Amino acid sequence: LRAAVELPHATCIVATDTGLFYKMQQACPDKQLIAAPTAGESADCHSCAHCPWMAMNQLTDLSRAITSADPGIVLDRDVIARARVPLDRMLSFQP
Repeated sequence: LRAAVELPHATCIVATDTGLFYKMQQACPDKQLIAAPTAGESADCHSCAHCPWMAMNQLTDLSRAITSADPGIVLDRDVIARARVPLDRMLSFQP
């Protein structure tokens, strides 16, 4: 939300849930905010902003996921290396 308000760009592509996207639209009525499209062969929705599974995430689920190794997720090292690039960019963002 802060990035949408503070960035100087008139148009932004946003990847978040519908509730936060709506708050961004309210906070930045002069900007064009575009919901990021989904991609991939298993994608069956038009945008992550309209993802019914995203709304199912709860703080208790997040807490369990980061404090427990069960259920574990196993990824190929190449996938991890490629995924690290955009994740590092996102985590290093400072307006």
